[in-house]
Amino acid sequence: MDGPGESAYMNGNSSPLVLLLAANSALGLEVVRSMLEKGIYRIGVTYRTNGEDLKALFESHNLDSNTYVKQLDLSDESMLRETLGHFSSISSIWGLVNFAGVSSASRLRRLDGDSFNHAVSQNLRPAVNVTLEGLKLMADAGNGGRVIHFSSVTVRRPVPGAVPYIVGKAAIEALVRSSAEEFGKYRITINAVRLGYINSGMALRDVPADLLKDIISRSAVRSLGSPKAIAHLVEYLLSDKAEFQTGSVISLDGALI
Repeated sequence: MDGPGESAYMNGNSSPLVLLLAANSALGLEVVRSMLEKGIYRIGVTYRTNGEDLKALFESHNLDSNTYVKQLDLSDESMLRETLGHFSSISSIWGLVNFAGVSSASRLRRLDGDSFNHAVSQNLRPAVNVTLEGLKLMADAGNGGRVIHFSSVTVRRPVPGAVPYIVGKAAIEALVRSSAEEFGKYRITINAVRLGYINSGMALRDVPADLLKDIISRSAVRSLGSPKAIAHLVEYLLSDKAEFQTGSVISLDGALI
C-alpha cells in the first residue's frame, strides 16, 4: 500500500486527506493533477490569489471546489487554523505540502533592512506557520502524518540578486532538520525538497534564457526538470514507504554542478 487508506479514497471520512498549500502555481497544479488522477488520497488545496485553475481542476474530477479549494494567506495564523479546521472536519489530515514561495530579484546594495526582512519573511513565515500548526493538529489527532516544504537549489548554488530568497529557503531547511526530532515521537515526518530548475513556473518566468541554457549544460541529465518528477517525489514522501525519511533535505536538481 502506497499510503494509509489507498483503497479507501472514496470511503467518506475514513480516507486520509492531503492538503496542498499555495498550490496554484504551475508546479503546484501539476502535483494536484497527478494526485487527483491517482486517487490515493482525498485532496484539499489552498491558494492566496487566483484559484480559478484549481477550482476548474477539481470540477473536472466531479469534486466540489467550494469544499476542497479554499483561499488562504499562510502568513495569517488564525486564518490557517480556521482552514485546517475546515479540512479536518472533512477527513483526518495525513499530509501538509507547502508550495509557498516568492522570488526576489534585487541586489543587497539596493535593499534596506526592512525590505530584506520582508523578502525573507515571505518565504519563511508560511513554512513556520504550517510547521507549528501542522504539528499541533497531527499530534493531537494521533494518527501520524507528513509535512513537506520546498527549498531551492540556489541555497547550494547561489545566483546574484536573490540573497533574501536564498536566506529564506536556507532557513526552511534548518527548520526541517531541527524540528524532525520533535515531530518523530508523534510518527510525523518532516522533509524538504530542494528544487532545481523546472521547465515550468518560476524558472521560465524569472531566469534569463541564456542562463537557463548554461544551467542545462551543467546538469547531469542535460535538461530542466519536470513537474511530474516533483509529483513522484511528493507522493513517495507522503507514503508509508517514507516512514524512516525525516529531517531530510532532498535535492531534485538533475545533479546540477
